[in-house]
Amino acid sequence: MRSHGAEHQRKTAGHAGGAAGFTSFTFGLPRWPALAGLWARGPLVRTTDRIEALVLLLAIVMSAAFLPLAAVLGSTVYDTQRDRYAEQAAVRTAVPAVITEVPDVTKRPRSRLISAPARWSVNGVEHTGSVLASSATEPGDTVEIWVDPDGKPVSPPGTPGRAALEAIMVAALAWVGLSGATALLYLGVRAVCDRIRLAQWQTALEDLVGPR
Repeated sequence: MRSHGAEHQRKTAGHAGGAAGFTSFTFGLPRWPALAGLWARGPLVRTTDRIEALVLLLAIVMSAAFLPLAAVLGSTVYDTQRDRYAEQAAVRTAVPAVITEVPDVTKRPRSRLISAPARWSVNGVEHTGSVLASSATEPGDTVEIWVDPDGKPVSPPGTPGRAALEAIMVAALAWVGLSGATALLYLGVRAVCDRIRLAQWQTALEDLVGPR
C-alpha cells in the first residue's frame, strides 16, 4: 500500500510540475538580430554595432516613407497621361484604308505584318501612303488606320488603362530606385563597420597573445 501511495504522490507531483510548466509564459517584442545593437547591453556590443543598426533602421524608415511619395508621383503621371490621351482621342480618327498593292508572295517577310501601299480619305481628301497590314492581305482589302487632322497616319490614342499602367510602373520604379539607394547606403556603412570590427578583433588577439 505504501508503495502505491508513494507512486501516486510522484505522479501527482509530475502532473503539478507539468501544469506549472504550461502556465509559465514569457512575453516580449520580436527582435531582428541586425537591429539588436540599438537596445542590447553588454561589453560585446560595440559602437560599430549600434551605428550599423541605426543606419539599417533609418533605411527601413526611409523606404517606408518613400511609398507615399511614389504614390503621389504615380498619381501625377496618371493625370498627365490621361489628359494627353484624351486630347489624342479628340483629334485622331480611325478611317478605312484600301490596300492598293502587296509584295509578291515569295518576297513577303515571314513576320505577321507587312508594310503595304494604301489609300484613304479624310474629309473628302484622298491620301496615299504605306500602312501596316497582315501578311495575308491582298490588293483591295481594307484595314483600319488612325490619322491626325491632316490625314497622316498616327498611332492609336492611348487609353485610361494605359495611363494607369504607366503610372504604376513609374511609381514602382521610383520606389525601387530610392529604396535601392538607401540599401546601398546601409551596405556601405556595414562594410566600413566590418573593417573596423576586424581591425579591433585583430588588435584584441594581438594583445591577448602578446609579443612573440
